[in-house]
Amino acid sequence: NQKHLNKLLRSVPYLQWLEAYDAFVRVVVLPAMDDPQGIYYQRPPTLRVAMPAQVATIGIHCDSEYHGHHPAEINFWVPLVDVAGGNALWL
Repeated sequence: NQKHLNKLLRSVPYLQWLEAYDAFVRVVVLPAMDDPQGIYYQRPPTLRVAMPAQVATIGIHCDSEYHGHHPAEINFWVPLVDVAGGNALWL
């Protein structure tokens, strides 16, 4: 519902979350890229939730195969929980 989405996008917790995300990009991602010209990044980010030990919902792929993804795009995997065994990223 657009009304609820608009309320979320204007909420203080959401705006604080975006500020924290921007800080993460400045402090962690930007230095890792080591590019004097800077970077472009997606805001808000896409969050993907995966249940541990479940079959993958998407096969092996390259994001540039999908519309809107640049061939030089770099993804960062940032787990929000401890990972090991069945709840780790397998490549």
